[in-house]
Amino acid sequence: MKKVDVVAAIICDDYKKKTKIFATQRGYGDYKDWWEFPGGKIEEGEAPEQALVREIMEKMNTALKDGGVMYASFKYGDGTKMRGERRFIDFNEESVVPLFENAGFTILHKEIGSDSRPGREDEKWVNVIGKKTK
Repeated sequence: MKKVDVVAAIICDDYKKKTKIFATQRGYGDYKDWWEFPGGKIEEGEAPEQALVREIMEKMNTALKDGGVMYASFKYGDGTKMRGERRFIDFNEESVVPLFENAGFTILHKEIGSDSRPGREDEKWVNVIGKKTK
């Protein structure tokens, strides 16, 4: 049997309450119409966390109508980092561009902003508004 490595994310509306969970409905194959968490196959040479971010961006593109707009915010920095037992990918104003463009978005606006939480004012975020173009 062939081994296929995959990734998936559970995306919720609130870290503590979790009243809404983002799921996608399969449109093809043996599991057509089944619901699943966003994710997919890890491509050759791709780290799992890179695959997960790519897959989520692709799913967001699929969820939007043509010309639809999305907002995303990423911790400012370079590369993958461990914070406690969790792994994060940080982006900067340059590295975020191919993430959006490869997923079929044109960047309408991007900026670097400060964290508004008390005690975290020195932390930076890359905020991006993208429009679905394909």
